[in-house]
Parts: sequence; C-alpha cells; structure tokens
Amino acid sequence: MKTTIDLPEEVIRRAKITAIQRKTTLNELICKPSGVHRELERKSWFSLIPTSSFV
Repeated sequence: MKTTIDLPEEVIRRAKITAIQRKTTLNELICKPSGVHRELERKSWFSLIPTSSFV
C-alpha cells in the first residue's frame, strides 16, 4: 500500500542519513519490524483506535 504523508524536513533528512548508515533503504527503515511497527506496538493507545479510523 502506498500513501503520502508530510514530515518535517529534519525528520526526513535524519531518516535518510540513518538508512544510508545502516546500508538499507528509507522504506526498509520505516517498514521493518524495528521501525514504525515496533513503535506502534509499544503504544498501548494505538490499540484503542478503531480500525475504521484508517479507512
């Protein structure tokens, strides 16, 4: 699934640098289990948001 989000320029810059340092892509950095997924799983509030909110 593709989507567009607006992130502050500094966040994008740091993410790109991190991806290069880890010899991976920005997509992998964000999507792999240690990235966004891990943060979403850690946040108990996320499980309280109805899935219909994402449709």
